[in-house]
Amino acid sequence: KINTQIIYLLFFISICIPLGAFLALEEQAQLKQYAYLAAFLLPLTIGSGIAIYFWHRRNKNAVILSTTIAWGFTGILFFSIIWPTLYAENPIQKSRDTWKQYDRVVAYKQFNPAFVWSMGKTIPVYHDLTSLQNALSNEKTKVLILSRARYAEELLQLKKTTLVFEQQDLFETSKTILIDVQKN
Repeated sequence: KINTQIIYLLFFISICIPLGAFLALEEQAQLKQYAYLAAFLLPLTIGSGIAIYFWHRRNKNAVILSTTIAWGFTGILFFSIIWPTLYAENPIQKSRDTWKQYDRVVAYKQFNPAFVWSMGKTIPVYHDLTSLQNALSNEKTKVLILSRARYAEELLQLKKTTLVFEQQDLFETSKTILIDVQKN
């Protein structure tokens, strides 16, 4: 009896995963057009349905095989289609051509921490305008400031600054901004 409950729980989970993915993508304005990607998670549901069929026929090897194939195939679809498509829409990827042009990148208060990994370097963080201005006053090259949209007004008060990028972070409420600071 316990094994039957587990098989049905697995089937329930395999229904929730594509449904949850569809609803999450539909909820995100910039990802709405990718809601169809949830269909690539349906092999989970199909494989679990087949596993239930074999469970009732008392063929445990076929249950294990169908479940394994479903999860394996879904993993392949996820990492070859779903993930690359969604990853290309995140602010770090979308702004890559912009931030690659800068030798000096700093952050103000809060920023998307994935920039550190993508840039492959430590990004100094300034928590007040005075310390940021002091750091910028010695710069001889243009600088890029990473931050959140709620700090844009403060940052644009600095001399020679221009907002060059703004985008909603995926599955979050914050927006990433990139501000260009021209050389002195």
